[in-house]
Amino acid sequence: MLVFCCILTRTSLLLISPTSCTAEGRLQCKDMGLEEGSLLQNFTIHTGPVTRLFLPPTQATGKLRGSVVSVCQDNSIAITTHSQFTPLFVGSCHHTSVLEIRWRLAEDILLVHCLDDTVYVWGLSTGHLDRIETGAVALS
Repeated sequence: MLVFCCILTRTSLLLISPTSCTAEGRLQCKDMGLEEGSLLQNFTIHTGPVTRLFLPPTQATGKLRGSVVSVCQDNSIAITTHSQFTPLFVGSCHHTSVLEIRWRLAEDILLVHCLDDTVYVWGLSTGHLDRIETGAVALS
C-alpha cells in the first residue's frame, strides 16, 4: 500500500492512502494499532476527490499537532484533526491548483501557494482569508 499520510498517536498508527480517497471526497483512515488494520473512521469534508495531503510541521502544537491538510480537486483545502476527524479549517477560494502549503506558526498563518504563483494567506486562529499576494511579494 502506497501511503499518502501517516500519523502516529498514543494508541495507534493512522494511514491514509490514495485508495482511501474516494470520488465523493471521503477519506478513510486505517487504524494500524494492535488490531489488524480495522477501519477507524470514514468522513467527508470535500465535495470532490482529494488530490493531495500535507502534514503540519513537527513543531506544531495544540489542535494542529497530528492534523492532516487535504486538498480537493476543486482546489479547496481543509485541516482535519486526527482525534475527532472534524475540520478545524476549510478554505475554498483558490482559483488554480494548490502547489504547496507553508506554515508560519509563530505568526499563526497558513500560506497556500497556487499554480499561478498566487499566495493565499489564511489566519489559522480565525479561519479567514487574510490577504492574497501576487508577483514579487508572493514569491518572497
